[in-house]
Formats: sequence, C-alpha cells, structure tokens
Amino acid sequence: MLEVAARSRASVFLNRISAVDISMMSAAQRRTAVNEIYARHGYLFNSMALRKQFLQFPWYKPRPGQTMARIFSSFSALERANLAALNAAG
Repeated sequence: MLEVAARSRASVFLNRISAVDISMMSAAQRRTAVNEIYARHGYLFNSMALRKQFLQFPWYKPRPGQTMARIFSSFSALERANLAALNAAG
C-alpha cells in the first residue's frame, strides 16, 4: 500500500490522480499530498511541524510573504484538479 500511496503522491504533480489512487490513500496521506502541492510552490507553513516535514526535501524553497491565495493562483490546471479531488475525498 505504501508503494501505491507514493505513486499516488507523485501522480499529483505528473498526472490527473485517479479516484482509485485516492481511495487507496489514508486521510493522512491525502493531507500530505495536498500540503505537498502547496509546498512545491513555496508556501511557508505556519505549522512548524509542516515546515520541518518539507524542509528535509531540497525542492522545498519557502517564499515568505506569499499568501495561500497567491500560491494557489500559481497552480497548474492539473494541480487544481488533483487538489479538488483530494479535498473532495475528505
């Protein structure tokens, strides 16, 4: 199941994520995937736990002063669709 979850998270950025992939993810994995979409665009999380979680990755470059709305506006159509699907799943 972890392999499926990892593939699903990778799909969030490369492909439209399927309902089957989402159904195989736990609520925590879905939250992580949602947060990773924002993190990949440089969202500076208020939560220190989330900051620490993403600071371990070289691709995470926080952009202080950017609002969540401004970060969201930079999402591709694919990221928006995947975000909506992940959020709809709970």
